[in-house]
Amino acid sequence: MAYSVYVFLDNKNRPYYVGKTNDMKRRKREHLEEIRNGNTLPKYNAARKFKNQGISFRMRRIAIAKSESDAYRLERYYIKKYRREGYYLLNCTYGGPYEKPMKIVTPKIINPAGIKLPSSKRPKRKPKRKLKNKNRRAIKRFWLDNQN
Repeated sequence: MAYSVYVFLDNKNRPYYVGKTNDMKRRKREHLEEIRNGNTLPKYNAARKFKNQGISFRMRRIAIAKSESDAYRLERYYIKKYRREGYYLLNCTYGGPYEKPMKIVTPKIINPAGIKLPSSKRPKRKPKRKLKNKNRRAIKRFWLDNQN
Protein backbone atom coordinates (compact mmCIF):
# COMPACT_ATOMS: atom_id res chain seq x y z
CA MET A 1 0.00 0.00 0.00
CA ALA A 2 1.31 3.44 -0.90
CA TYR A 3 1.09 6.41 1.43
CA SER A 4 1.02 10.06 0.38
CA VAL A 5 2.29 13.18 2.10
CA TYR A 6 0.22 16.22 1.11
CA VAL A 7 -0.05 19.95 1.74
CA PHE A 8 -2.89 22.46 1.89
CA LEU A 9 -2.01 25.44 -0.31
CA ASP A 10 -3.24 29.02 -0.27
CA ASN A 11 -3.80 31.12 -3.40
CA LYS A 12 -0.05 31.90 -3.71
CA ASN A 13 1.04 28.24 -3.51
CA ARG A 14 2.23 28.66 0.08
CA PRO A 15 1.72 25.60 2.32
CA TYR A 16 -0.23 26.03 5.53
CA TYR A 17 -0.70 22.39 6.58
CA VAL A 18 1.19 19.11 5.96
CA GLY A 19 -0.46 15.71 6.40
CA LYS A 20 -0.24 12.05 5.37
CA THR A 21 -2.78 9.54 4.11
CA ASN A 22 -3.13 6.23 2.31
CA ASP A 23 -6.08 7.43 0.15
CA MET A 24 -5.96 11.00 -1.21
CA LYS A 25 -9.56 11.13 -2.50
CA ARG A 26 -11.04 9.86 0.77
CA ARG A 27 -8.88 12.19 2.86
CA LYS A 28 -9.80 15.22 0.75
CA ARG A 29 -13.52 14.37 1.19
CA GLU A 30 -12.98 14.09 4.96
CA HIS A 31 -11.23 17.47 5.11
CA LEU A 32 -13.97 19.15 3.05
CA GLU A 33 -16.62 17.63 5.32
CA GLU A 34 -14.83 18.98 8.43
CA ILE A 35 -14.64 22.42 6.81
CA ARG A 36 -18.39 22.36 6.06
CA ASN A 37 -19.29 21.04 9.53
CA GLY A 38 -17.49 23.91 11.26
CA ASN A 39 -14.56 22.07 12.88
CA THR A 40 -12.53 24.72 14.73
CA LEU A 41 -9.02 23.34 14.24
CA PRO A 42 -6.73 26.08 12.89
CA LYS A 43 -6.22 24.32 9.52
CA TYR A 44 -10.00 24.23 8.93
CA ASN A 45 -10.48 27.84 10.07
CA ALA A 46 -7.83 28.91 7.54
CA ALA A 47 -9.48 26.85 4.78
CA ARG A 48 -12.88 28.45 5.57
CA LYS A 49 -11.28 31.90 5.51
CA PHE A 50 -9.80 31.22 2.06
CA LYS A 51 -13.14 29.82 0.86
CA ASN A 52 -14.93 32.99 2.03
CA GLN A 53 -12.40 35.00 0.00
CA GLY A 54 -13.31 32.98 -3.10
CA ILE A 55 -10.19 30.78 -3.05
CA SER A 56 -10.90 27.09 -3.64
CA PHE A 57 -9.58 24.40 -1.29
CA ARG A 58 -6.32 23.02 -2.68
CA MET A 59 -4.67 19.86 -1.43
CA ARG A 60 -1.64 18.52 -3.35
CA ARG A 61 0.55 15.43 -2.97
CA ILE A 62 4.22 16.27 -2.39
CA ALA A 63 5.70 12.83 -1.69
CA ILE A 64 4.90 9.12 -1.85
CA ALA A 65 6.11 6.48 0.61
CA LYS A 66 5.87 2.69 0.54
CA SER A 67 5.34 2.22 4.28
CA GLU A 68 3.49 4.13 6.97
CA SER A 69 6.67 4.70 8.98
CA ASP A 70 8.34 6.25 5.92
CA ALA A 71 5.27 8.45 5.42
CA TYR A 72 5.47 9.70 9.02
CA ARG A 73 9.19 10.39 8.55
CA LEU A 74 8.48 12.37 5.36
CA GLU A 75 5.66 14.27 7.06
CA ARG A 76 8.00 15.31 9.90
CA TYR A 77 10.67 16.25 7.35
CA TYR A 78 8.34 18.53 5.37
CA ILE A 79 6.88 20.16 8.49
CA LYS A 80 10.39 21.05 9.70
CA LYS A 81 11.53 22.07 6.22
CA TYR A 82 8.60 24.44 5.57
CA ARG A 83 8.85 25.96 9.05
CA ARG A 84 12.58 26.60 8.50
CA GLU A 85 11.79 28.22 5.16
CA GLY A 86 9.44 30.68 6.89
CA TYR A 87 5.99 29.29 6.03
CA TYR A 88 3.21 29.67 8.60
CA LEU A 89 2.11 26.07 9.20
CA LEU A 90 -0.99 25.19 11.20
CA ASN A 91 0.03 21.66 12.18
CA CYS A 92 -0.71 20.87 15.82
CA THR A 93 2.04 18.21 16.10
CA TYR A 94 5.42 17.59 14.51
CA GLY A 95 3.92 14.70 12.51
CA GLY A 96 3.39 11.07 13.42
CA PRO A 97 1.17 9.26 15.92
CA TYR A 98 3.15 9.77 19.14
CA GLU A 99 4.55 13.25 18.60
CA LYS A 100 4.16 15.92 21.23
CA PRO A 101 1.90 18.91 20.51
CA MET A 102 3.64 22.00 19.23
CA LYS A 103 2.81 25.66 19.35
CA ILE A 104 1.61 27.30 16.19
CA VAL A 105 4.02 30.20 15.97
CA THR A 106 4.27 32.92 13.39
CA PRO A 107 7.75 32.88 11.82
CA LYS A 108 9.89 35.99 12.29
CA ILE A 109 10.00 36.43 8.53
CA ILE A 110 7.05 35.02 6.59
CA ASN A 111 8.08 33.57 3.24
CA PRO A 112 6.06 35.34 0.51
CA ALA A 113 7.02 32.88 -2.24
CA GLY A 114 5.11 29.72 -3.01
CA ILE A 115 6.62 26.25 -3.19
CA LYS A 116 7.50 24.35 -6.34
CA LEU A 117 5.38 21.24 -6.51
CA PRO A 118 6.30 18.01 -8.23
CA SER A 119 4.84 17.82 -11.71
CA SER A 120 1.67 15.78 -12.01
CA LYS A 121 2.28 15.30 -15.73
CA ARG A 122 4.13 12.30 -17.04
CA PRO A 123 7.54 12.98 -18.56
CA LYS A 124 7.57 13.21 -22.33
CA ARG A 125 8.92 10.22 -24.21
CA LYS A 126 11.79 10.71 -26.56
CA PRO A 127 10.69 10.28 -30.17
CA LYS A 128 11.94 7.19 -31.93
CA ARG A 129 14.98 7.85 -34.06
CA LYS A 130 14.29 7.51 -37.76
CA LEU A 131 16.75 5.61 -39.87
CA LYS A 132 18.56 7.50 -42.56
CA ASN A 133 17.89 6.47 -46.15
CA LYS A 134 21.30 4.79 -46.43
CA ASN A 135 20.57 2.59 -43.42
CA ARG A 136 17.09 1.75 -44.73
CA ARG A 137 18.50 0.63 -48.07
CA ALA A 138 21.19 -1.47 -46.39
CA ILE A 139 18.66 -3.17 -44.09
CA LYS A 140 16.29 -3.81 -46.99
CA ARG A 141 19.13 -5.25 -49.12
CA PHE A 142 20.28 -7.47 -46.24
CA TRP A 143 16.75 -8.72 -45.68
CA LEU A 144 16.20 -9.43 -49.39
CA ASP A 145 19.55 -11.22 -49.71
CA ASN A 146 18.89 -13.46 -46.68
CA GLN A 147 15.32 -14.30 -47.61
CA ASN A 148 16.26 -17.28 -49.80
